[in-house]
Amino acid sequence: MMHTRSGLLGLIIALAFVSIACSGGDGKEEESFPAVQTIRDGEILPVINNQFVVVGPNRLVFYVTAPDGSLIRDAKVTAAFYELSGTEAIKRFETEMTSTVPARDAGVEEQILHIHPDGLRHIHVNLPDDIGFFTANVSFD
Repeated sequence: MMHTRSGLLGLIIALAFVSIACSGGDGKEEESFPAVQTIRDGEILPVINNQFVVVGPNRLVFYVTAPDGSLIRDAKVTAAFYELSGTEAIKRFETEMTSTVPARDAGVEEQILHIHPDGLRHIHVNLPDDIGFFTANVSFD
């Protein structure tokens, strides 16, 4: 059980270093895992939005921010997952992430007028259609 937990810990730590490739790259894959990953100002930033990651099936949700702080949506994103064992990083798998833009995908307007039976009116505000995220169903052992 301890080995499984340490493997999961390595995968969770590796999530901080998830390899994200947006469309438009040169197509060459880098297989080495850097000892230190530095995200500099002016680069895209993947942000995992899960409160919990567990052994077994997980639905991971990522936001990806552009250098100007806006959210990137509708990009082709691949996430690579590594098991960290001491100083060694072993690539376990990679998966294509699915782009989701809830308001646009559901056809929901940003503001909706709600009228109650007694005539009271107020506005419901939904997420705008520039808010999007990426998801993937993965399983950790």
